[in-house]
Amino acid sequence: MSTTPDPETEQDKAHEHPVTVVIDTEDVVAPSHTQTPRQLLALVGESIETDYLVHLKGKRERVSYQHAPDVEIHLHKDMKFITVSLGPTPVS
Repeated sequence: MSTTPDPETEQDKAHEHPVTVVIDTEDVVAPSHTQTPRQLLALVGESIETDYLVHLKGKRERVSYQHAPDVEIHLHKDMKFITVSLGPTPVS
């Protein structure tokens, strides 16, 4: 007797595999395909108290996660992000 795999369980397992994204020009391996900005910042030694994450889409589009640190992002290989400091910007 064969058992049909539960599609939801199979889909969840597919998202558990590591994926490489780019954060501030560095390759970063995320432990799964679904991460929050808070989790991605932690991978590069930052936190939402001092920085926020921005997804770079194409040449001009930007998606800021400044006010949504716990939203789930479905990651794909080579997605690009930058971190932005919440601290004051020095003026020369």
